Amino acid sequence: MNYIYTLSSSENPEIVKYVGYTNNPTRRLNKHNHSFKHDTNKRTCWIESVQRKGYEIIMNIIDEKEDFDEIKLLEKS
Repeated sequence: MNYIYTLSSSENPEIVKYVGYTNNPTRRLNKHNHSFKHDTNKRTCWIESVQRKGYEIIMNIIDEKEDFDEIKLLEKS
């Protein structure tokens, strides 16, 4: 199963900062939470700032797809 998810912070859970996809949500959230140590893009800088303030990153699964190609089509639309 493949999952489409959003990331937000526990400080402002109603504000979606990122949309992504994965076949392993637990592993992917863990990678997001630790990637700022090695990366400097906007997403990871946002994650680092949220964590420095003592808040958590929240992952919400918004859709599930059996076929990975379906997700790739959605991404392009």
